Amino acid sequence: MQIIVCKRCKKIFQYTTGERVCQECKKKEEELFIKVKEYLRNNKGATVEELKEATGVSNKLIQKFLREGRLELTYNLDIELNCQRCGEKIYTGRYCKTCITKLNEEISEITSSMTPKSVEIKPKKEKMHIQHTK
Repeated sequence: MQIIVCKRCKKIFQYTTGERVCQECKKKEEELFIKVKEYLRNNKGATVEELKEATGVSNKLIQKFLREGRLELTYNLDIELNCQRCGEKIYTGRYCKTCITKLNEEISEITSSMTPKSVEIKPKKEKMHIQHTK
């Protein structure tokens, strides 16, 4: 663990893992997420402008929620979200389904090449010890 400065509020806090944001800022962000999700649930067909106006949440934060896969774009939200690999339009996350499949295949190939090939284990020759008695 290390002591760092929160990238949002600039307070010093004890960092463990994840985003370099203090617990207070994480809590505030989670409250905003719930606010956005509730608004979209109750106002199907809302535009981003209406969403921003009603919740006070920025485009940047809405895009973050989308990239994290916590929200999914509807046909009428006017935020452009593209696959970070091929540029195809997507509705949530970072990659389109095609690229996810390709990335998983590539990862499988890499991990299978890293695992040791089956090693032939030769059986040890058993040695017999004979004890002579007189």
